[in-house]
Amino acid sequence: MTTIASFTAVDDVGTIIEFNRAAERIFGVAAIDVIGTVYPDLLPESSELGMWEQKSVGAVQSGTPIDIGTMRAAGQEFEARISISRTMIGGRTLTTAILRDVTEEKETARVLERRGLYDELTGLATRKLLIDRLDVAIRRGKRRRTVIGLLLLDL
Repeated sequence: MTTIASFTAVDDVGTIIEFNRAAERIFGVAAIDVIGTVYPDLLPESSELGMWEQKSVGAVQSGTPIDIGTMRAAGQEFEARISISRTMIGGRTLTTAILRDVTEEKETARVLERRGLYDELTGLATRKLLIDRLDVAIRRGKRRRTVIGLLLLDL
């Protein structure tokens, strides 16, 4: 599976100054319509802005990509992995973001996880899920100092 990576650059006040063709394809909007706007316009809801800014500061400091929810121009939300860096050029701080749409990757991971935890034919939990849930229940029982019970039926 090949994924394209978009490149976006914003100035020190958050105005988009660069938006490449890959970004146009991923977000479904022409660069000419985005350049000059502020980056929160690409986030799904303004309520997520604080969380986004907090995560992005941590990502810049650690150099670690972060996973975010964002949206295409048509309103379709998608999952993305973004790498952020900051640099000083001519006395201005520029922030660059390289973003990949990881929606398919995440969905594949969810399908594989489900296959590992539930029987495909019956939909019943596998032994792995049973052991995990039993372990959680035992630890919760110890913390709360309560007794737990387990009933097994062999059909």
